[in-house]
This record gives sequence, C-alpha cells and structure tokens, in this order.
Amino acid sequence: MTKTTLSICVALVAIVLASSCTTTKNFRVQIDSIGSNVYSAEKTYIAVPTDQDVGTDDLRFREYAGYLQKILAEKGYREVASSEEANIIVYMTYGVGDPETHTYAYSVPIYGQIGVTITPSHPAPPPSPGTPPSRPPFQHYSPIYGIIGSKTEYQNYTTYFRYCKIEAFDLKSLRENNQERQLWSTIITSRGSSDDLRYAMPYMLAAAKDYIGVNTGTKIEVTINEKDPKVTMLK
Repeated sequence: MTKTTLSICVALVAIVLASSCTTTKNFRVQIDSIGSNVYSAEKTYIAVPTDQDVGTDDLRFREYAGYLQKILAEKGYREVASSEEANIIVYMTYGVGDPETHTYAYSVPIYGQIGVTITPSHPAPPPSPGTPPSRPPFQHYSPIYGIIGSKTEYQNYTTYFRYCKIEAFDLKSLRENNQERQLWSTIITSRGSSDDLRYAMPYMLAAAKDYIGVNTGTKIEVTINEKDPKVTMLK
C-alpha cells in the first residue's frame, strides 16, 4: 500500500470515528390509534393497569402513567385520585416480546495487487578508458494495489418487540347507564436492540404524543431522536 493510499484510509477512519461520536440515536415508532378525544363532560380520569396482576401502586406502572399524565394534561385531561371523581378510566398495558435474531449479508471488497509501474532508469555513462564496464542499469518496479474482487460476509443481530396499549372508556356512562363505551384506543409499538422498556418507553410515548386519543386512519410510523423536546418534556 502506497503512502498516499494509507493516508486516505487513515483520514476516512478518523472521519467515521468522529461522526459516530456525535450521531444522535433515532427511534422508529409505529402508532395505530382510533377514536376521538372529543368528550362533552369534564375530562377527569383515573389510570389503571389493564393487567389485573399489576396494582395501581406498581412502581413501573406509576412511572409510565406519569409520562402519560403529562401528555394527557396537554389534551385537557385531569387525573384525579378516585373513580368517584373521574368521568373517564384509562387502561394501560405494556411489555417486551421475546428476542428475535436476524441475519444480514453484506459485500466486503478484497484488496490486492492489480498491476505494476515501471520506472525506466537512465543509461549509465560510458566507462572511462582503462576501467572495467559498470553493471548495466536496472528498471524500478512499483506494485499497484486496488480492489480485485469481493466476498460476502454475514452478521447476526437481535431485536425486541416493545409495545404499549392505552385505552379510554367513558366511566360516567358506565356509572349512570351501565354502558361501557370506549372513547379511544392507541397502540404504540417499536423494535430495537434493547429490551429495557424503561429506556424505550419515554421515546415511544413522546413519538405518539400528538396521536394519542385521535384517529390516525391507519398505522403510521414516526421517527424521533433522543434529543427531541417531546422526550425532554416527559423525563
């Protein structure tokens, strides 16, 4: 490898390393929401876990419900302490699926000698009278390196399916008319390399902030980065 080629490779590695240190991580989140945020009565609510085995005083639930409380407050909802004060009941469930292993293939170039350059030498001066002839001059050969082919390599990686489902029901209607009426339902999902739901949940809810309690019409995808103000607002 020539000095010029080596210098270029070193510069490229330095650029890649520098850019990787400043890259902001992005999260891709899928949201499927149906229903309406419109409600005629005061939007007072209580939040409870959908899973009956999880209590309302569960620390993880309270942490996630705290994120949700900040989002719903901007939509005109007010969390209250008891069902007697609430007109709406909000159910929340969440979890992480089993690890899924994926394999992807990529091409790697193979470097080798692709040729040679010949530098002609200058002819030697004629020998002086009475001196033996000098050794004939030799040409200088320099190899040229480049891509001579490619090979396929394989890499495995693991992802986790993460989800959160939030549903709102008209508690006032249930109390007065014994009719359970669903107001809206929002399903939030994402896939990523981490199975830490506490780490992922703020980003999932922040990405879904504008769509919770509204009708998206279909499943949509939102990309949010870790420095988004919506995330900062929840933490």
